[in-house]
Amino acid sequence: MQHFIVRFQKEYVPGLQPRQKWQKQMENLKAGAIITVFDPNSPKYWPLAIVRSVKKGKDSLVRTLKYRLSNGKEYERDVRYVSLLFQD
Repeated sequence: MQHFIVRFQKEYVPGLQPRQKWQKQMENLKAGAIITVFDPNSPKYWPLAIVRSVKKGKDSLVRTLKYRLSNGKEYERDVRYVSLLFQD
């Protein structure tokens, strides 16, 4: 199982973060979505989390969100540093 997690984080997760300019509008994140969080200071560790709440900007797009990690800790992060894995 550990081997799968290591390969998943090395090979699959980096491809989730789009690198091109935004050409089309994407669906806003919602509470309950499953995301992966990445930190430029720790590029090898991309934990999974659940979105607890979102804050929208004046343009009605999600700009920041609060999420909970599996250890129960909650954080607030800019939407640029998360990637959507699953949403209802």
